[in-house]
Amino acid sequence: MSAITVPADTSQLAQLGAFVQQQCARAAQVVLVDLVVTELAGNAIRHGGARTLHLEVRDLVGEYEVILEDDGAPLTRPRPRCGQWGNCGRGYGLPLVQRCSKSVSYERVGERNQVRLVFDAGGSA
Repeated sequence: MSAITVPADTSQLAQLGAFVQQQCARAAQVVLVDLVVTELAGNAIRHGGARTLHLEVRDLVGEYEVILEDDGAPLTRPRPRCGQWGNCGRGYGLPLVQRCSKSVSYERVGERNQVRLVFDAGGSA
């Protein structure tokens, strides 16, 4: 497992991206992993008011597990008509996260949001 913690500021997104590129180098579509992490980190900064971001990457057999934690406001549950993770005309970010990852889950752990993602290693999601 490799991890990085950075201040929750958009100026840090490039550093998170470089970390993802390095840690997920075997993924044929590492750019999609980077895109998903950037989207979620940007949401935590812009909408959640996070102060810190913590990213872990675990290189599992045939997969990468990526865990992004932030100390921002809890994510709200989607409205019933919006479906999983919402799709209420608010944007395309979270549906994009779902589409690019093999699996995605969210839970509030203490005072932190934790998004757990899985991506195929060596191929596209």
